[in-house]
Amino acid sequence: MKNNICSNTEKQARFYKDSLKKSSMNPSDPKPNKKTKSNPQGTGMAIGISIGAAIGAATDNFAVWVAVGCALGAGLGQYLDR
Repeated sequence: MKNNICSNTEKQARFYKDSLKKSSMNPSDPKPNKKTKSNPQGTGMAIGISIGAAIGAATDNFAVWVAVGCALGAGLGQYLDR
C-alpha cells in the first residue's frame, strides 16, 4: 500500500508535466499564440516618472519632481497613444 503523501506528490508532478505540455509558454512551442500589445500610457508614465526622479534626486526635491514627472508622463502617454 502506497503512502498518501507520495501518491499526492506523484499526481501533482503528472499534473505539472501535463500543464507544461499544454502551456503556450513552453519554449519548444514553434509559434506563439498572441502578439504582445504595447501600452503607450504606461510607457509614458514610466519615462516621465524616471525623468522626474532623476531631476528630483539632483535638485534634492524628489517629491515635487516625481509628481511633475508623473503629470508629464501622462501627457506623453496620451501623445504616444494617438
